[in-house]
Amino acid sequence: MNRNSFFRKQFVLQFITVLTLFGPHIASAQVGPAARLAPDISIFATATGAKPNFRYLYDRAVYGFSAGGFWQTRRLVGVEVRGSILKWGSDQHEESALGGPRFARRFGRFTPYGCGLVGGGNAWSRNLADKQPPFIIEAIGLQWSILGGVDVRLTHHIRIRAGELAYSKIYLSNRTLSALNASAGLVYRIN
Repeated sequence: MNRNSFFRKQFVLQFITVLTLFGPHIASAQVGPAARLAPDISIFATATGAKPNFRYLYDRAVYGFSAGGFWQTRRLVGVEVRGSILKWGSDQHEESALGGPRFARRFGRFTPYGCGLVGGGNAWSRNLADKQPPFIIEAIGLQWSILGGVDVRLTHHIRIRAGELAYSKIYLSNRTLSALNASAGLVYRIN
């Protein structure tokens, strides 16, 4: 065995050892960048009905609309912002602007979702029946809302918001309102 041949075999063995140990970290078998699905960016509009204070039996339901948008990752977590104006059907009103985390999971055409939102609310409410004469109280306060619903996909861009239920609290200066809301409407996927 010749001396050059010995060094050549030793060099090849060392090169193979280095490639085996460090090769996966240096070179990748993937030719292009990883394919990532785009997040879901959507806007929505719903018809909303609410019982402004479900603990008080003598108030009537208030109707209006909600509109907003959300950014949903392909995993589970997203972000939602929404506003609502509920002022028809009663002399009580409720307006709000909320935002927070959104959790959704798609199962075929159906996407159940839930949100925990925080923001501000403006509410007009009646005083309780034990106060005479009855009068309306308006105030602005902190509001939180927990909601859940189901969207049904019709096409890539159009979905029906088949139903949504929400429970929220609005902390006013002299009282706290506990509202129950129900909504249905349309969702438009932008991307």
